[in-house]
Amino acid sequence: MSERLWIFTDPDLASLDVYIDREKISQVEIVHKVYEVARHFGDVTRVEIITESAGDDAYLEHIGKDEQSVKEQKPSDALISFVTNSPDVTDMRFNLGTYCVDETGDERWMAGAVTLSFWVDPNDVEWAFYINVNTDLFVPFRFVKDERTERMARWNAPKLKRLLEEILRTFPVVSWEWDYCYSALKEYLEQI
Repeated sequence: MSERLWIFTDPDLASLDVYIDREKISQVEIVHKVYEVARHFGDVTRVEIITESAGDDAYLEHIGKDEQSVKEQKPSDALISFVTNSPDVTDMRFNLGTYCVDETGDERWMAGAVTLSFWVDPNDVEWAFYINVNTDLFVPFRFVKDERTERMARWNAPKLKRLLEEILRTFPVVSWEWDYCYSALKEYLEQI
């Protein structure tokens, strides 16, 4: 068995803070746009909606692998209905899954490779979201520099870069910044 060179749920890898113009987008439009940008990356695999009245347990939807279709995936009617009919939504979290190449060169399904967390409280002046990169399969040379890690980064990092570009292009972004980032990832994404 080969040595595993990558980790999943890496809290020290990267996150971005993105501020959006709440006057130019509704909460329902955010849901649709998340599914739109997810198509360029993989699929939405989990949705969690938090409301002021019901708290963390307001809405939860797991989307199984057999239910997914990258080309046709769209928000469920139940999700759209919930967001439309809940005036006190404060947070929306979407896990995005994709296929990544591991250190052996095999494809591996990563159900929560990236998390998009939106703060859309109707009482807030500004809406924002946080993009958390949950695996270091996108990073060259995280633990060791060799042909295996280079191959992982060559295959995986372009998908992450395309996702970030699609997010910044699709949403009405006012400003964004790296909250924190493992330096090799940021540098690598700028080079590709």
